[in-house]
Formats: sequence, structure tokens, C-alpha cells
Amino acid sequence: MNFKKWISFLTAGTLAAGAVTVSTAVTETKADAADDSAYKIMCVGDSITHGYINGDNGYRKYLCHYLQQNDISYDMVGPENNWTDSTTYNWNGTSITYDPAHCGYSGYAIRQYSGRSGIYETLFGNGNQIDNYDPDMVLLQIGTNDLLDARLDKTSNGDSVTDSASALERLEFLVDEILGSLDSTDTLFLASVPDIDAEIRADWLGSYGYILGVDTSDTAALKAKVDSCVDTYNAGVKALVSEKKSAGYNVEFCDINSVVDVKAGLEDGVHPNEAGYAEMGLLWANTISSYLGENPVVTNPATTTTTTATTVSSSTSGTSTVSTTSATKTTTQSSITTTATTIQNSEGDVHLTDVVAGEVYDLSAYDGITAISVVFDAEDEYIGGKFVLGNWEVSKDYSAADFVNNTLTVAVDGEYDQMTIFKWNGTAGIKEVILHFADSTTTTESSASTTVTTTTTTTTESKTTTSTLTTTTEETKLTTTTTSAAETTTTIETTTTEATTTDVTDDSLTGDVNGDEQVSLLDVIYLRKYIAGSISKEGVILENCDMDKDGKVNIFDAVRLMMYIVDAL
Repeated sequence: MNFKKWISFLTAGTLAAGAVTVSTAVTETKADAADDSAYKIMCVGDSITHGYINGDNGYRKYLCHYLQQNDISYDMVGPENNWTDSTTYNWNGTSITYDPAHCGYSGYAIRQYSGRSGIYETLFGNGNQIDNYDPDMVLLQIGTNDLLDARLDKTSNGDSVTDSASALERLEFLVDEILGSLDSTDTLFLASVPDIDAEIRADWLGSYGYILGVDTSDTAALKAKVDSCVDTYNAGVKALVSEKKSAGYNVEFCDINSVVDVKAGLEDGVHPNEAGYAEMGLLWANTISSYLGENPVVTNPATTTTTTATTVSSSTSGTSTVSTTSATKTTTQSSITTTATTIQNSEGDVHLTDVVAGEVYDLSAYDGITAISVVFDAEDEYIGGKFVLGNWEVSKDYSAADFVNNTLTVAVDGEYDQMTIFKWNGTAGIKEVILHFADSTTTTESSASTTVTTTTTTTTESKTTTSTLTTTTEETKLTTTTTSAAETTTTIETTTTEATTTDVTDDSLTGDVNGDEQVSLLDVIYLRKYIAGSISKEGVILENCDMDKDGKVNIFDAVRLMMYIVDAL
């Protein structure tokens, strides 16, 4: 390690030990191998490090991006680099430039055993890759394949490696070899592994049957055993870091498991999807930044902002004026822009524009949301992604088959304080997002917002009097205050909105799916849920669902119902 880097690491060590406020100036955003100020980083691991999903290098592109954001100069090193030292990736409209060099291999275990190659043999079996590339930092995440093969404990399964040592013992053997090859000022960052979703990945977990005797057809039993093995392994990884730190080695723990959700963060039950990889890259970058005494990026990609929830509604009549004010609140999410908002009895459709895929939007100012419609600006047969509510409490994959008139509508079954719309593929962009409420009588076409509002104000007065009615929206709770300038004045505001919901008469019930005697977007939601099998036939009036009168209830009826509602606008 050169002197300049050695000084930087000494500074970082002083910060960690003495909590002294010192900042190391590293201003380059990207440097090649000849730049002495760049930290040489080697990412080591299995397919999660290599980048199994989409072939776009997994978390490593996000790691590079966030190191750049934090002005940390780096040079990624390793025997694999896809024949280039620089490549780009389009992330929701942001072009990321990163260094693809690494040491990650799909299917590898900690050490070689029957059916698996080993990272240990790759690093030290044919020369010493640590000596060859001289990294300042090694980022090691390994063990997922050992866990998939039920090799947490010694197995007595005919493999000398797994017969003689558990996964954690094999990991310590690998860690000791790496630490023995690093300079005294270099650092090993050791990570936990993501959870394995045994409910959808039982086909990869057959070893739990023939090695451990688990009934792999019993989903609950398999899940319990796999979860226990993953938890035990990750606890051992953390304990190993503490043990080596106590022995004087430069070892840091990175809890990747804490940021990859087992349902929303995985593509196939084992490998992270792009959202999971983005969270991994952010955590790796923040862990390195904190170690170096830099301020971490902290969030991904939403940031702390001030969000203004604005109700747009105003009218005047005679001597009275109705005006609307805005309630401003501080949130920890990205800002929301609201336009074309209609209020009736404190509720109505709320239109959000300038919504960006991947950003987190605050919903805490809106009570009683029953459905959310995401309107895209064009048809796209290849579109796909995920709609998320709250902190991944609700996550729904979507594809072109889920759209009606370029609109994805998702029923909301509770109160959620935030919303994120991810788009994995497709060229269509988000035009607007519409929040629907239980008592809303306004439905908006995907192409425009057409609402006619008539306000009648009746004033009783003995003398000419000017009255001001101020409606203040705060957390979308509507309150009304009336003040008079001279004499007491009673002001009555009656708002009538042209309804795009069609009342249903006794002889025309077709389309009233939920039996509320109206045909509205809620009926489309109920019908689509019935077709998808998420609600039973008891939840709908089946005879009202057959829009084309062909004796069947299917997706074509849902399309016809949506077209019927749009035509009524």
C-alpha cells in the first residue's frame, strides 16, 4: 500500500478509535489504477457478487455510483472485468458509469466440495489473487450456495470438506487466508447473506430432504429449517468479525441481510432484484464511507425533503370568497406534486404529476385511500415492474397484462404512509398517479382531467357585508371557518361535482360488481380481483360482471367495464 493511502487509513482508524472530527479530503470521483489516491476495492463472492439478474453486475454498479456521490475515489480490481475498465448502466433515467472488475463467480461455495467450486480455491489455488491485485479493501459475501445445499453443519455426505468442517469453520479458514495476505493497513469487509425464500424456491432445496431429512413438500417445515440455517450463519458471520477485530485485524461487518427483503428484494427467491441490488450497493458504500470517516449517502434514492400537500379549489359568488391554503409538513421522502385536485365532502380523487419511477412518495397526508391508479403515457407491451406501498408491506409485480387503457389500478386495503413505483423494463413513462377515496365521485380519464365544479353561496345579510370563507387543509382534514367584517353573516357552501360515476337503476345492474348501486372504478377493481382469484364469487354480484353478455366472466369484461366508465366522462 502506498504512503498516501496509508495516511488516509490511519486517519480513518483515528476517527474510529477516538471519535475525533477529522475529514480526509478525497476529491476524485473516479480514478484509474495509476491514480495513487484511489482505493483499490475487490468484490469477492458468488453469483450475487457477479450479478445474476439482468447481467448488469448486480450491486457493484450501485456501489460505484454511491462512492462517486460521496466523492470517494476508487479502482475496482479482480480477475474478471468483462474485457473493459468502464461501462454504463441506465438506472431509471440516470446513467451510471462504473468499473466492472470483480472476483465473483456464479454457483461458488466457500470452499470446493462435490458439485461446487470454491472461492478459496479461486483466490489461492493458482497463485494468490490478493497479492496479484493488492486491494486496499476486500468486500466478501459468500455462503448462500453452502446454505442452498444444506451445508451449514458438518454433513457426513461423502465430501471431505463438508464432512470435516461446518460452513462457518470453512468461512473462518477463508477469512484467515485473506487477512494473512492483506497489508496491515488493508481492510476486509465481511457481509451477511440475504434470506432464502423457501416458499418459492423449494426446487433448489432438495438437499434439505436427503441430507437433513426435512419433508421438502411441507412448505412450513422447509421454510423454518432454511430460515434457521440462514439466521445461524449470519449470526456466525457477525461473531467472526467481532472475534477478528478483537484479535487486532482490520475487519468490518456489513449486514446486507438487513436491507434485502425476502419477498420484495429478491428476483427468484435467492438472487436480489434490481431494487435489492440498489439497497446492497448503498449499504456497501455507506459502510465504506463511515469507515473512512466520510459522511454516508444514507438514503436510496429518496431524500429528506419538505412536502407540500395542496388542495386546489376556489370560487367566488356575490360578496363571498372561497379560498384554499396549503398545509406544509416535513417528511423523509421525495416531494409530491399534486394537481387537478377535486374535493367533495373532504374527499375526492387526488392527481399526482411528475412522479418518477424508483422515488418514494409520501401518502401520510391522505386518509382513506381505496385504490391507486398509475397512468403511463403510452402503450408498452414490454412494460414491467413493481408497485410498492409502505415499507414494502404491499408489493405487486405488474406487466402489460395488468393495464387497462395504459392504467394500472391497485386496490388499497389499509393506511400506508408511502408509495414507490418501480419500472424494470419498457419505454413508457409515468404520466400521473391518481389516488381514489371511498366516497369519491370523480374518476379521471388517463388522457386528461375534466371536472366541472359549481359552487353556490347563499348569504343572508341586513347590510352590505363582505365575508371570507377560508378552508385550510392539514393532513387532508378539511375544516371551515367563517368570519364577518361587519355583521353576522351565514355562508353556506354547496359544491356539486359532475359525477363520472353512473347511478344504476333496477333494470340496468350490469357493471355494478360490488352492489353499491353505482358503476365506478371500484367495480373495475372488484372485477379484476375476482378474475385474478384474490376474492371469491361471494365478493361480487356475478350476474352484473358479464359486460359482453357472453355467459362468461373474464378480463374482456373488465376492459369493457373500464371503457364504459371512460365513455361516461
